[in-house]
Amino acid sequence: VGDYDFIRPVALNLGFEQIFWKVKQKPGKPMFFAQLQRNDSSHCYLLGLPGNPAAVYVGIQIYTATLLNALQGHKSQPNWFNAVLTHDMK
Repeated sequence: VGDYDFIRPVALNLGFEQIFWKVKQKPGKPMFFAQLQRNDSSHCYLLGLPGNPAAVYVGIQIYTATLLNALQGHKSQPNWFNAVLTHDMK
């Protein structure tokens, strides 16, 4: 989110309905998701990913993949796994 981030205001001005914005996660904030119902009752979806490369990767892996799977009728969820840190992190 910055002075030159026009995606959200333009989408809302065009009639998109905001589903969520600024998901509280790191990396990945801000994340914007909206839908537009067209005149023929179909929907158009907009997923606004943040600019940080790590955040974009997380957004694609979680949100974009889940959305594309759902649109194709798949019920699969993201594959989660556990990891163990071997040293302290700040």
